[in-house]
Amino acid sequence: MKKIIFPIALAAVVAAGFILVLGNTSNSPAIETIKLGRGDISDSVKATGRVEAVVERVLRAEAEGKIVQVLKEEGDKVRIGEELVLFDLADLDDAVARAGLEIEQAEIAMRLARTKLDASERTYEDPIERASYLKDREDGYRQAVLSREAAERELAISRELYAAQAESLLSLKAKEDRLKKALIDQQQAERELDQAREYVTGKEKSAINLSMLKAEYEKAVNQKKLAEVTLREILRRRKRLSPTSPLNGQVTMCELKEGMIVTVGQALMTLADTENLRVRAEIDELDAGRIQKGHLAAITFDAFPDRTFTGRVSSVAPQARIKENRTIVETVILLDAGTDILLDAGTELLKIANQVDVKIIRERKCNVLVLPLSAIQRDTTPFVWLYHGGAARKMEVSLGLSDMDSIEVTRGLKEGDEVIISSSRALKDGEKVRAALR
Repeated sequence: MKKIIFPIALAAVVAAGFILVLGNTSNSPAIETIKLGRGDISDSVKATGRVEAVVERVLRAEAEGKIVQVLKEEGDKVRIGEELVLFDLADLDDAVARAGLEIEQAEIAMRLARTKLDASERTYEDPIERASYLKDREDGYRQAVLSREAAERELAISRELYAAQAESLLSLKAKEDRLKKALIDQQQAERELDQAREYVTGKEKSAINLSMLKAEYEKAVNQKKLAEVTLREILRRRKRLSPTSPLNGQVTMCELKEGMIVTVGQALMTLADTENLRVRAEIDELDAGRIQKGHLAAITFDAFPDRTFTGRVSSVAPQARIKENRTIVETVILLDAGTDILLDAGTELLKIANQVDVKIIRERKCNVLVLPLSAIQRDTTPFVWLYHGGAARKMEVSLGLSDMDSIEVTRGLKEGDEVIISSSRALKDGEKVRAALR
């Protein structure tokens, strides 16, 4: 009987102990854990901003004129020096032609005056030249007299023949015209001979003649200069009515129409350099003090969720301003240039005025021990609950860089440690815990 009772009693004690243990385990707090691993972490500031061009130009009319044709419309690409608008230039083109003709005439007058002046200077300076000059004029006068006498004789004979009806009236008139011309040539030759005699025999008169020829040459030179100034001014006016692009980029605004009359200073179109973009972001005043020029920035755009554009902070406003009851600091991020960043198969990914999300990275660490922020507890010093041997163990840690979700662990833990990240109730050091099913 005793032998039977003892095994039963022993079984009852074991069962009771099992139930007690089972009951104690079921009362242990349920926990979730994570194994401490390595990852990348960054301290960043988030904001929104808008894309804008680094360089933008408003092209304005430099002269009044009528538009004949608008060559570039809103959205069109432009290159430096490319013509944008055609104005009515008919009147200016006529003025250019007239000024060119005046220059040609002035050049001809200049050459003739220079030739006379050179000859006069040689004659004035060289007595032999003066004598030769006088002889040429005397020979010219004698030849003119002989031509006049011959013309008189021919006319007298023609009159007799005409009276005898042996010569036509037309022939008679030709002889009369020849005599008139011979008389004019003789008079001109006589004047030139008189001038030559005065020039050669009187040096003072020769000096006056030389001075007159110099004045004639200078007048021709001045006429050419004046015509050239006129031409340059007309060309400047014409250029002001031939606007070209000052940059490589795109037309972002244009409201011109054919036939429109524009006035001086009127906006013609707005051009922007779309290959060099920046983002103007509004940073909360509490975060702005943590941002410096040169900080890396990551820019994302909802239309291309898989693309991240990069840039760097180029400026932080020296003072804050209030916008919609918020105090913000304007921060400008210069986007990294390059078609591989901003273009995709020739299509612009980012456009001016796009609203984008900005993350400015103050500091970044790679391949460090990282925990979720929810795992960190605070007392006098930060600590975590380490899951070890079925119990929670309190472990003080040193922390480093953190972002919105994670934090770097610099001391107190090692890679692979199992850390409690949540518990069904408050924990005690050494308390038995049970891992929740996941």
